[in-house]
Amino acid sequence: MGGPKTEDDYLVEFLAVNMKERGFTTMDLIPQSLSKSKAAIGLALVYEIQEESAKAFSDLTARNIRRGMAIILDGYLIGAPRIMSRIPGTGQVMGLSEAKIDRVVKALKR
Repeated sequence: MGGPKTEDDYLVEFLAVNMKERGFTTMDLIPQSLSKSKAAIGLALVYEIQEESAKAFSDLTARNIRRGMAIILDGYLIGAPRIMSRIPGTGQVMGLSEAKIDRVVKALKR
């Protein structure tokens, strides 16, 4: 995503709500891993973190169990799900509307 931003560029960020933690961005995700899936309690956004970032993401989620993590798409908060367990690199976000899941998947799979 180098160079000037165009209307086809999107930024997704995963930020721990306490803001003292490292944030994770589009560059930390594997875009082709994003998908919509049926989970036990509804739809879920499924994602995978790049191998180079997976340990840091796992450590962040382990330190923040039962706390929220903001998911921001191009500067707009689209959800702040609660971290339920350590996420070792592949995870799912539940509680987002189908429209929000579709928006994230579409934006990042371009």
